[in-house]
Amino acid sequence: MKLFFIFCCALFLSLPTTVIFAQSYIACLGVRLGTDIGITGKYLVSPELHLTAEGILQQNARTGDAAISLLAEQHKSLLTRRFNFYYGGGLHYFWLKDKPANVSNPIGVSVIAGAEFTIGRLNISWDLKPAIHIAGGKNSYEIQSGLSLRYVFEKRRWTIDWEDLKFWKKKK
Repeated sequence: MKLFFIFCCALFLSLPTTVIFAQSYIACLGVRLGTDIGITGKYLVSPELHLTAEGILQQNARTGDAAISLLAEQHKSLLTRRFNFYYGGGLHYFWLKDKPANVSNPIGVSVIAGAEFTIGRLNISWDLKPAIHIAGGKNSYEIQSGLSLRYVFEKRRWTIDWEDLKFWKKKK
């Protein structure tokens, strides 16, 4: 896990600051499988900033604890607009199934980093999502990982101004 985190940080720092294209969808919804099982949805909030909002509702199959996370994510394309690295953060709230009387349900901050690939109407992503509890809970943090399979409901339309690509012509 530490090696993956170091790899993701190195990859992020090596990416150029300006990206021509990012994710190829506007809205997608699907399932999340991993340490927890649930549903996930993403929506493109700002095409210019390559910013999406993601909501995750999940339950731990072993403990029965449930959680909701609302995240903002920045996308950076790697080789094509269909293959992205993303990172971000947001808030979470957990519902503990078997909690002691003196422990409240945790609320806190989640961070996320992952990679996604979109082909046709299928979006596949894998991410690492540490959750840091600010208040409540049995532990101060949890680390979650998941593979998400989403159906793309609305694709982005691309328009290219071919005149802008002719760099050898003088602009007026």
